[in-house]
Amino acid sequence: TIFSSLNILFYAIGIARTTVDSGVILYCDVPLITVIISYLFLHERIGKLKISGILVGFLGIVLIVILPIFEKGIKTGDLAGNLLILIATFMWAIYGVTSKKIVEKGYSPISITAVSSIVSTVLFFIIAPFVAKIIS
Repeated sequence: TIFSSLNILFYAIGIARTTVDSGVILYCDVPLITVIISYLFLHERIGKLKISGILVGFLGIVLIVILPIFEKGIKTGDLAGNLLILIATFMWAIYGVTSKKIVEKGYSPISITAVSSIVSTVLFFIIAPFVAKIIS
């Protein structure tokens, strides 16, 4: 549940510094990151087609993240905001992979989601004033 909460936190701070378009496009990398994390920690196999997709997706993500450095007329947010969104996507991917391991231990996906929602809600009631100061 910590990873899903961190996802929300980094997204909230990041989206205040970048554009919604960039944030949404960067979130498209969650499957890419999930495959890589699953390979590293769960030792799941990655086929050649997935590797090709990972490389293309990775290049797209890199372009979106660093585009603010080179932009002249098109607004794609700022580098810090894009990096925070990227960190949020990593947190969400880690949450997905760790949730899979928890489901394999016999817990239901509904229970995992409920606990995650409750923990995130309580956590954000506590830290919301601090996040509001960071965002504004």
